[in-house]
Amino acid sequence: MPAEWPGEKSGRLDQSSSSTCLLDVSHNRIDFGLVPQGGSQRQYFELSNSTVRALEIDRIETSCDCLSIDLGNPDLKPREKTLGLVTLDLSHAPGFIGKLTAEVAGVGVNGDVWFKIQVEVDVRPSKDFGKLGTDPGLERRTNGDLPSPVPMPLLETGGQ
Repeated sequence: MPAEWPGEKSGRLDQSSSSTCLLDVSHNRIDFGLVPQGGSQRQYFELSNSTVRALEIDRIETSCDCLSIDLGNPDLKPREKTLGLVTLDLSHAPGFIGKLTAEVAGVGVNGDVWFKIQVEVDVRPSKDFGKLGTDPGLERRTNGDLPSPVPMPLLETGGQ
């Protein structure tokens, strides 16, 4: 059973009034794998608006204060795409060790949830990691076809 993160709301966000997320997410599950206690990781993801209407992301909600999201463009026109960046920052609770599962969601101005991402991490004592911050004997888990983290520049999000 995962340890409790200080400040964690519940691990799962309220299911809200929307049962269907309207934005397509390239990675609806991000597994940061093994991370040293007090460490941080980042992972890019792509959001696509495949609807015929513009969707504005008004706010980001997280089930844990260790997560944040930055979006290239929070106002997506029909068939427009943008990149986002999930940041995991464990410095707020440097003594935390254990598995953590949390959610982040993009919420529209009307309160509907436009996208959700589940984030998983296994936090280990820093002494278990090598000089470069990783344990060479442990294989990093990936997110489908893209390794984690993926260094990618933010995309331009269309013209006038």
